[in-house]
Amino acid sequence: MRETTEAREVLFQHMQSKVTAAIPVIAMTRFPWLLNKQMMLKKSFPTLVYVPMPDYSSRYLLFKTQMNAQPSATEEEVEELAKHTEGYTISDILVLMRDAALEPVREIQRATHFRMERHQSVDKPDEMMDMESVCSSSDPGAKAKQWMDIKPNDLYVKPFTVDNVRKCLSRSKPCMRADELEQYRKFTEDNRS
Repeated sequence: MRETTEAREVLFQHMQSKVTAAIPVIAMTRFPWLLNKQMMLKKSFPTLVYVPMPDYSSRYLLFKTQMNAQPSATEEEVEELAKHTEGYTISDILVLMRDAALEPVREIQRATHFRMERHQSVDKPDEMMDMESVCSSSDPGAKAKQWMDIKPNDLYVKPFTVDNVRKCLSRSKPCMRADELEQYRKFTEDNRS
């Protein structure tokens, strides 16, 4: 704890020196009310900027951009995702999308049966090739095996879909609570220049 306090003091002194007076400092924190009162002096941080949570339009554009590679995503589905993520930060949404992109990999890792199917080649998009695909034990041609027994180029990984995003959304929560948002608004009002 003492080292942290000393580090803050050194940083504060450095920020006040003439050497760094012409260098703008941009800082970001999730908890600005916890900053040392000395650092809140107008000299140190003359401007406070509150960046609000993304609104519906921002979330819509983010999902539209993220789902752009998925031709199966309809306008209605993108709108639904934007609507159901009220209170999510941009970071929350990006984590959600990364999680959804991993769902097809998780399906492969859980699978106990695979079968040969024709799919577009990863290396040569104009060619079709036989690849091992996840299936149920009752599907025709199903063979019991683990994904580790299959050569990487012979394993078909499904593209992620809106359903993967929905599944991940059902088990995720935004990192910000309503009371925290109110605390940000109050802090911004109290510290406005």
